[in-house]
Amino acid sequence: MVNKTQPNNEPVVTYLNTIEPQQKRQDCLRLLEIMEDVMGEKARMWGDMIGSYTYHITPHSSRSF
Repeated sequence: MVNKTQPNNEPVVTYLNTIEPQQKRQDCLRLLEIMEDVMGEKARMWGDMIGSYTYHITPHSSRSF
């Protein structure tokens, strides 16, 4: 199985600054602050999604993702 969502180096703020209208963009930037504060890690872009931590999953079949 190939994971199509991979982390990249695009700054999260750069992505969020493209959001319109302005109020929605401001809300997203505030949510980013909250997310990073709660998770204790800087957020990263994962494809076109924002994530703030990684978690390695090994199912019962011992196949690693």
